[in-house]
Amino acid sequence: MKTRNGFVSNSSSTSFIITNKTNNDLTLLDFVNETPELVNKFKRDYGYNNNEGYNQEKMIACAKKRNETLHLGDNEVEYGDNDGDTLGTVYDYMLRGGGETTRFKWCYLESNR
Repeated sequence: MKTRNGFVSNSSSTSFIITNKTNNDLTLLDFVNETPELVNKFKRDYGYNNNEGYNQEKMIACAKKRNETLHLGDNEVEYGDNDGDTLGTVYDYMLRGGGETTRFKWCYLESNR
């Protein structure tokens, strides 16, 4: 029997609230640049330390491609491994615990599994 270490994907997505705490519109790219520890923690927690598919450069590239604006206040967003990119997979797992930086706050909203 084969066993897999790490998470098992079932093509899910999860909803979150990302709060922009500033008086200016910010972008998903701003959020990615302010939270590089999330991809690093994902790699440690799920055993992907030697996997180049999960790194800050890939997160930045995904954020640029998505080109999402995070307006003042609460922004409902959805990320998942079914997005087919590094950002979707990492945030699907790492935003669930909530957190806060100088300009952002995030929390789990609901599961769409």
